[in-house]
Formats: sequence, C-alpha cells, structure tokens
Amino acid sequence: MTRGSTLAALLGARDNDYTALASGYELAEGRPWSEPVAAGTRAHPLSVVIPAHEAAATLGHVLDALAVVEDVKVEVVVVDDASHDLTSHIAVRHWSAPTVLRLPKRVGPSDARNVGAALASSESVLFCDADVLVSSAAVAEHAVRAADGLVLLGLHHDQAVPVTVNVDRLSSEPVTLPAEVVEGTPDALEDPRVWWRGDRGFYPYSGLVLPGAVRVPVLDRTRDLRELGHGRWAYDLNLPRTVDAKPLSLRRREFMAVGGFAPE
Repeated sequence: MTRGSTLAALLGARDNDYTALASGYELAEGRPWSEPVAAGTRAHPLSVVIPAHEAAATLGHVLDALAVVEDVKVEVVVVDDASHDLTSHIAVRHWSAPTVLRLPKRVGPSDARNVGAALASSESVLFCDADVLVSSAAVAEHAVRAADGLVLLGLHHDQAVPVTVNVDRLSSEPVTLPAEVVEGTPDALEDPRVWWRGDRGFYPYSGLVLPGAVRVPVLDRTRDLRELGHGRWAYDLNLPRTVDAKPLSLRRREFMAVGGFAPE
C-alpha cells in the first residue's frame, strides 16, 4: 500500500478477478481450474491453523483427519484459546505431534487464528475449525492452487465429528475415519460460497426481497464474486462476509501484511 492509503481504499480500487491466476494454473497443470485435482499432483506445503476453545470432544478427530492427508506436506498449529477442558492435553499428546500453544487469556477465534499464523512456518496457511473434519482432497485443493495474491475460499467437505472424550484413544493412536473424509472429493455445489441459496422473504443486509426460494451460482457461471469489490453487493453477500475462515487459505506474508483477521 502507498503511504497514507488504507486497506479499504486499496480494496475499493481493485476487483476480485482471478482469471489470470486461474489461467496460469490451467496452463501449468493441464486441467480446468474447477476440476478436482488428481492424486500425486504437485502441491505447496501448508501450515494448517486451528483455533480451539473447549474442543476436547472433537479436536482429536480433526487432527487425525489432517494427519492422514497424502501428497501434501502439512504442518498443524493448534492455538488453544484458554480452554478449561482437555483441549491442550489432547493436542499435545496427539500422535501427529502438532505445534500447540495455549493462550493464558481468551482472545476469540480471530486473534487465535492470527497467533497461529504468526507461528506457522509454511508460505501458505490454511485455517480450519476444531470441530470440522476436512477431507484429504479438500486440503489438496488448497495446496495445489496456492499462489501469491490469491485467497481460496473453500471447499467445504464437512463431516459430523463423533462426540467422545476418550483422551487416551484420541491422543495416542490413529482412529478409524469415515472413508469420505480420507478419500472424499469436495462437492462444490454444496458450498454456500459457490451456490447461494435464499428463501422467500426480505434480506435487510442487502435490501433484497425474494418472492420465492432461489439458488444462485456465485462463482464461474456469473461474475458475482469477481465483482464484489468496490463496495458492491451481490444478494446477501459482500466481500468481507464472503471471506469465511473455514476453510480458507492464503499466503502467510500477505495475511500478516494486512494485520490478519479483525478481532471482532
């Protein structure tokens, strides 16, 4: 940014057109941008940052899922946001040996993510939650497409996490994960940032009134996402709300340069 400019001013002068980056990817990889990556495709290393608060019942399973990712070099950073349960204990004892930091005072998920990014060593950072199993395929999608100037907003491939606090089993050895988590391919059509679904009614955020339910493509079939810059709205989304941190990946240095996530 130039001296005296603000991040808002910078975003207001730019769109979100990722065409050039997508074209470069397609030329290098020989496949369309929207096509799932093949096993063994060259991937960038990732630091996976997980903010966790009172996550003892789920965190072990989340770490198990990340530990079985293939074809991607994964570093996992867990930031325990001052939990009072066994969250840190489970993370420290987990068989995959993640980096673990317990904060002495609760700061909230945004600042916990910021702390995790500061601890990360990979050039690219992927943010995940402590109660969502992310498939190997979803991690690979982020790792293969990582590039300067690019924020990747998905894909969701969520699985319900079995609720258990069997600390010894969660921490010391792998557990049996659903096949769709280990091998599953993310379904872009189920991601709300790819297809926006709205029910009938009034949307006060954007002023939109829908006479009936709609299902609107947000990505490649329209220019909605690309044109969300410059203060424009598309249905009930705008750029700040679209950049959802579960899962989201981007270059660490660019994330740090803009100050990370706002605490609120």
